[in-house]
Amino acid sequence: MVGQQSVPYGTGEVDIPGLIEHMSGVGYRGRFVLEMSVVDKENTIRHTQDAFRYMVERCGRFYAD
Repeated sequence: MVGQQSVPYGTGEVDIPGLIEHMSGVGYRGRFVLEMSVVDKENTIRHTQDAFRYMVERCGRFYAD
């Protein structure tokens, strides 16, 4: 999100890779949930796939083992 506007993963106000890196750095190895708001419902599947790819590409190394 940027303010109240939903934006693609990686373009919002939260440093997702930094957050995951911090969690990994303090020893957290559990599961986590990412919430996503999609305004245009007809693109929900595409936006979900894009978010998943983003997470795997940028954060997968923290949970590769």
